[in-house]
Amino acid sequence: MGALPVSLENKLEGVMDDKLSQQLFVNKLISHLPKMMFILLPLFALILKLVNFRSKKNYAEPLIYSIHVHSFLFLFGSILIILNWVLFFLDDWLLFIGVIIMLWYIYRSMRNTYKGSRWLTVYKFFTLAIAYTFLMLLSGSVVVVATLYTM
Repeated sequence: MGALPVSLENKLEGVMDDKLSQQLFVNKLISHLPKMMFILLPLFALILKLVNFRSKKNYAEPLIYSIHVHSFLFLFGSILIILNWVLFFLDDWLLFIGVIIMLWYIYRSMRNTYKGSRWLTVYKFFTLAIAYTFLMLLSGSVVVVATLYTM
């Protein structure tokens, strides 16, 4: 008779009981994040295309915009991490200001790219943010479960 499948709860409990397993889990999880973001890039572009369905732009243009925005976020996030190491006493303020700058940048770039009014762009921005957050949570959950079962 074959081995019974291990439940998710048992896998998680096994990882949390051992410090070495916890560290291995975190390391494997971090190694999967770039793959997750690579998969999310075209999905972000698809959501952007759906949010701007009246736009005459084909799918390639939102895809290029998606690569542009993600590149900015990764670069700016890296700069924030470095600043946080240097200015560790301002860590909460740096995070707050960094998030505000990132959100403003996405809003302004959407407004410039799609030439919408302020309120229409704000509406599209929030719709995009909600849909993308849902996709990130969903894919993050899949990555966590997959990482637990591949340990």
